[in-house]
Amino acid sequence: MIPTISAFVVLTILQPMGTGHSGWVIFSSHGVTQSGVPWLLGRGTESWPLFTANILVTCIFYSLINAIPAAGEEFAGHGFLQYLFTQRFGMIKGIAGLGLIWSMRHPPAQLAAYNFPEHPFLGSFILSPIELISDSFFLGWLTFKSRSFIPAAIAHGAGNSIQEEIIGNIHLNAPVLSLQLVRFIITAMFGFLFLWMSKRSTIQNRPYIK
Repeated sequence: MIPTISAFVVLTILQPMGTGHSGWVIFSSHGVTQSGVPWLLGRGTESWPLFTANILVTCIFYSLINAIPAAGEEFAGHGFLQYLFTQRFGMIKGIAGLGLIWSMRHPPAQLAAYNFPEHPFLGSFILSPIELISDSFFLGWLTFKSRSFIPAAIAHGAGNSIQEEIIGNIHLNAPVLSLQLVRFIITAMFGFLFLWMSKRSTIQNRPYIK
C-alpha cells in the first residue's frame, strides 16, 4: 500500500496548491467521484469508506499481477544481492548501493526525455537515483522483516501499476518539475522512515531467496 499512499500524498499536496489536479479522482467532504482506473468495486461517486475499500482491493489485485514481472528483479536484487551488499558494506551503504545500481538501468530512457522531459539530466542523475535509493530502503525493510523477496516484488508491482497510473494522470497547471520535486520529497521521506525502522530492527543477515 505504501506506493499507493505516496501517490495520493503527492496528489493531496499539489491539488490544494492549485498546482495540479487528478483526471480520475475528485474529492469532496461527502465522498469521492472517481473514474479512469479500472476500479474493481466500480466507479462514480462513493462514500469515503467505500472508496477506501475500492483502493485497497484494486491496489492488491494490480500489485499481485504486476509482481509477476517484478519477481525476477527482486529475486536477484533484494532477494540475493541485498545480502551480499549488506554483508560487505553494512546495512545503510549496502542497500543504498543496491538502489544506486538499480537506478543505473533507467538513464537511457530518462535521457530520451521519457520520465523527465523538461530536465532529463537532473532527473537521470540526481532525482531518480535518490528516489530509487529511497525505494530500496523500503523494499529492503520488507525483505528484512519477511525473510523473503516476495513482499518486495508485490510492492514493486504496486509502484509499477497503481502508483504510476495515479501520478501519471495528474493534470498540471505548473511545470512538470513541480510534480517531480514533490514526488521526490515524499519518496525520500518514506525512504528515511524505513531506513530508521531498519536500523531499529535486530536483523539476521542471510540470503532472502525463499
